[in-house]
Amino acid sequence: MSSVIRGGNGKGSATVEIGVGRPPIKFGEPRPPIGFAVNAERGAFPDDPDDPDAFALSRDEIRSFLRLITSSLRVTRHYDLFRLVQDEVQNFIPHRILVSAWGNFDSAELKIDVISAIRGVRTNRPASCDIERLLNTLYVRWLANGRQPLLLHNSLGELLASSSCRCAVHEALHGMRTALVHGNHSVRDGSDSLYLALHTGSITKSEVSVERFRFLADLIISQLDTAFRKVAALKRLGDPGTRSAHRRAGLSVREEEIIDWVARGRTNAEIAGILSLSEFTVKNHVRRIMKKLGAANRTEAVARFRRDVRNPRARDHNEDASVVANRG
Repeated sequence: MSSVIRGGNGKGSATVEIGVGRPPIKFGEPRPPIGFAVNAERGAFPDDPDDPDAFALSRDEIRSFLRLITSSLRVTRHYDLFRLVQDEVQNFIPHRILVSAWGNFDSAELKIDVISAIRGVRTNRPASCDIERLLNTLYVRWLANGRQPLLLHNSLGELLASSSCRCAVHEALHGMRTALVHGNHSVRDGSDSLYLALHTGSITKSEVSVERFRFLADLIISQLDTAFRKVAALKRLGDPGTRSAHRRAGLSVREEEIIDWVARGRTNAEIAGILSLSEFTVKNHVRRIMKKLGAANRTEAVARFRRDVRNPRARDHNEDASVVANRG
């Protein structure tokens, strides 16, 4: 004896069969959504660009894209962004450096985030770094390209020629051969965010056409923009008051960078991954930081760092008050 239940909603069908000698449940396969045809072959595209299946994702690409979405939904910290960019994003957009910029592109008031595994190439670069000039130029080119993914080959050197900055970020930029420039425009408030992915080799894979790469880049950048908006902007080294403050506390630039990550709740292993250092090196830096700040543990070191380095005026006020009290 068996019972058969059939149903459909126009998008697919479902069949449930219950009985002896038959599979307990059997579901019909629904039709995949447009752009996600699981049987698509890599590099096989119809001649009609308006065909919805022209850039259908392969099975591997679907799996990787779904992992990217899942990871982006879990982003709460800058370290999560670093992991996201170094993992799934590389499957679609191979790169060594990723720069994110948002804010007012008509002025110098840009917010910038730099993510890279290259030593020293990260957001908290020196305040003298003028990468904003490069990003403003690329932003204008992106607008002129109709806000569509823009590929550059061997042209960064010319764009960087006007800059005299020799920070780690600029030194790394000079070694990049190809770049992808793309962003996201918010119709709601009219704001734009721009992303610059750079690579020492080819940023497009040999088996992927340029048109298809642009299609994939649009998908990935849109998802990245959602993830980046979930994390607050990092401060850069050398902002007013920071440089003299960490000198008075006796901390080196590297030590100030590490204690800043400790203050954000990162473990030694996470900091090592972010700064491309060994966990042992980070551990030694943390020990020296605690000694310089006169702290017994990480929590106390963070508290002293915030009081003495991040808020030097308050410390100066306390020191002045102490001197007056001693004189009295």
